[in-house]
Amino acid sequence: MNGETENSALFKMGASVQSLTDENALIVAVNEGNPVVLYRSNRKGWNSSPEDLDSLFLQEKRAQGAKFIVGEKNIFGNNSRQQTLNRLLSNYESVVNNSEYFILKLN
Repeated sequence: MNGETENSALFKMGASVQSLTDENALIVAVNEGNPVVLYRSNRKGWNSSPEDLDSLFLQEKRAQGAKFIVGEKNIFGNNSRQQTLNRLLSNYESVVNNSEYFILKLN
């Protein structure tokens, strides 16, 4: 899909989600509406953009059963989005946080 390879961040993130989360865990996928993250993760949940990720949105998703927030870091390129990423990384426990992607517990 779209030139993705098994070495791409998307494939690696999907494999990590599958191995590190329960198969029934719902996730918030930060991907600007592209359902490929949910598909590659083999999980159900919600697509979102970085601009969606305020505390009210995340509280609503947690109330609806979301357990994790996952995303590729490359979509957090501008200053405002980088601030959002820093806030997420500060406020939620990291399951994975590397140079390419993150998986955070939504608790």
